[in-house]
Amino acid sequence: SARLYLCKKSRMFFWEPNLLNPYCLVIFKLPFFRKLAALEPGEMAFSRAGIIKKMKNCHFQAIEVEYCDFLLPNTPIFLVGFLIWWGNILERMPWVNLLSQSLFIKGAGNNESRKSKP
Repeated sequence: SARLYLCKKSRMFFWEPNLLNPYCLVIFKLPFFRKLAALEPGEMAFSRAGIIKKMKNCHFQAIEVEYCDFLLPNTPIFLVGFLIWWGNILERMPWVNLLSQSLFIKGAGNNESRKSKP
């Protein structure tokens, strides 16, 4: 668990696929499309509520999860600039932002709740 390596005042952040995004839902939940997307066996996608619950169970504090990024893998180069511009607008729109491709996740360490390393 990552929390074993966090110091009392440390923070971590990472991006994970958003399970509410239709593309992510299809490739992470349907075996045929998972194989087609060449995902690693351990790769996962999360919902906002699901990742918050997992982080709370691991005693993370100051948990923040934001919807971001409407840019999908293998987007043609000529569309990248437009999709970044359009994605910045969509990320600020309630309900629409739920369909973003990624979750930006932040959390803080709490060394009082850490287990000692083996």
